[in-house]
Amino acid sequence: MVGTTLPSSMILAADDRPIVAVFEIENRGSKLKREVLGNLSTYLATKLDEGGYQVIPQEQIISRLRSQRKGSYKSCYDQSCQIELGRELAAQKSLSSQILQIGSTCQLTATLYDLRKSAAELAATAGGPCTPDQMMKAIDKISIKLSEPIRKMKRESAKAISDFDKVLGEARRIKEKKKRVADAWAAVSQMATDQQIPRSTRGELLQRLLAEFPTDNPHKD
Repeated sequence: MVGTTLPSSMILAADDRPIVAVFEIENRGSKLKREVLGNLSTYLATKLDEGGYQVIPQEQIISRLRSQRKGSYKSCYDQSCQIELGRELAAQKSLSSQILQIGSTCQLTATLYDLRKSAAELAATAGGPCTPDQMMKAIDKISIKLSEPIRKMKRESAKAISDFDKVLGEARRIKEKKKRVADAWAAVSQMATDQQIPRSTRGELLQRLLAEFPTDNPHKD
């Protein structure tokens, strides 16, 4: 009997998606309104969710900040605050982002941190005129880059499943062949003791089976 065990690492389940805490975009010099920044932050979180991450709801982040600061709310922008809060929320990663006005343009920067290592894992930048529409386009570009590890993981998972299916199919064919050969040998064994079949005919059938399956003789030493 052929048996194969599929390693759990080959399957990309929903629970395998990294959990990320997406913090509010920090405004560094642009004239974008706070409401617009909040909407852009929500849009960024949504794009990452579409890209394959499990995103912690903004309400949970805000609620935890308020509980830490006795009811008051103050944005958490510095790295130490975000890493600490992300860990408290059981996130695996945190995303820090800023809009930097440089001359007449704005640059949106985003850094993905690995909370287990307390180190930056991936960064992305995109920019354009300092308008909400352009910042949305910048978020689209950034989210594509930040989601590339998820897409790669999905591709590897799909390939592993495809390769496994091929191996499993071959194993099934081998198993079926062995069963057919075993059935053939059982039939020949029965014929060998059937006195109603001439001995010469029985010998001929046995020789034909041996010629067809020389290595599959179950009685071979």
